[in-house]
Amino acid sequence: MRRLLEKKEIIHEAEERFAYDLAKELLPKPAMSVWMILIPIIIVFHMYRHQQVMNSRREFVENYLISRFRALEEAFRSLEKGDGPDISNIVSKADDLPASVLPAYRTWMRELTDHFTDLLSSSGDSYAELVRSAYRSKSEYLFDLNALNRCERDFNAQLKLHMAESSPDASAAFDAMEKGSENLRRIRAEKIYTPRRAVPEGG
Repeated sequence: MRRLLEKKEIIHEAEERFAYDLAKELLPKPAMSVWMILIPIIIVFHMYRHQQVMNSRREFVENYLISRFRALEEAFRSLEKGDGPDISNIVSKADDLPASVLPAYRTWMRELTDHFTDLLSSSGDSYAELVRSAYRSKSEYLFDLNALNRCERDFNAQLKLHMAESSPDASAAFDAMEKGSENLRRIRAEKIYTPRRAVPEGG
């Protein structure tokens, strides 16, 4: 059981790193300029904007990870108890979601929980090793990620419809998040399945 907990922590950390990488892409730091050095009040304003970005990133990461960590916990619980994942347990905690989006949310959580179950059931001492153990090739891994992406996009599409009037900018935000996350996942897959070159002695 200790080994299962260690693997959960590895996956937890990997998901957190991914969320922060995505936050950096979506919320870049304000750029410095020579005027900020010459005019002290501009430096103060720059630091204020910088802190706003940092706070926004932290808030984004916290919200981005809520459902993902719930799915991970359910996958862990089901393997620990041996009774299979209970997706209703996850859905019941999403009491802030409108009823119209819950079917799409349930489908996404099912796919995500299955993904985490595969990783928790694999062997390895790092996230890359867990992935390579669960998915024999990059194409197999990307196939699973594409299925996850489709479910998440379907859920987001339902949210967009619900938020169309109250938050007209939500659609663009979802689109940017989906594009950014898909790009980062492809980069992650490339790193995981690209063998490291041996460094020559003395090199």
